[in-house]
Amino acid sequence: MMAWYSNATGHLGVWAQDVNPGNGAPAGAAINMPHTSNMNVGMIGRTPIVARPNNGGFYVAYATGYPALNRILLWRVGGGTSLVSKTTRNVTPTTTVATDGNGRLWVAWTDVIKGKLHVLAGRLNRTASKYGAVVDAGRPAGASSIYRLDANATAGALDVFANSLIGVNPATATYYKRVLPGLTLLADPQKLHRGKKTDVTFIVRDAGDPVEERR
Repeated sequence: MMAWYSNATGHLGVWAQDVNPGNGAPAGAAINMPHTSNMNVGMIGRTPIVARPNNGGFYVAYATGYPALNRILLWRVGGGTSLVSKTTRNVTPTTTVATDGNGRLWVAWTDVIKGKLHVLAGRLNRTASKYGAVVDAGRPAGASSIYRLDANATAGALDVFANSLIGVNPATATYYKRVLPGLTLLADPQKLHRGKKTDVTFIVRDAGDPVEERR
């Protein structure tokens, strides 16, 4: 499966095409990613695409929107899209997607946090249907822009690489960060009453899935 962005007249947006593994010839028609057919500009660099193991499907992550790229979408090729994040309009975001050996998807993207450009990341649940808590992976010191992201997922972490422009230096630098999955802490009940003894149960979830208790 191949994926790319096109700005050709009548063919705007992100596309995916099944190809023959023997000779690279197209197999079937190209498919347009939903919500991208009005995009006059795309991201710099390759279009991120991964295949989940065990016939789990192909997934594309892309910064979308018109007239500005202001949303990060994840697309299962041939199906619908899901919103990863809304982004700040005054920055041109970029994104990437990765999967580990168990089929857990990660999406990483850029956005502005308190006036500074940051790299953010989140992991999906086992069925790729729900996002976990977003993790702030920080930023390259002095970065004025981040052109490209790439990532490699392991069973318990994500290694993120960012191609960055530092200050006014024309040369780019590579920023690296290892990110652990974001967890969500829930309390039941969420409110306590003064003077009343109350038992509180805490639950930790990973993208909606309960985290195994360890002693």
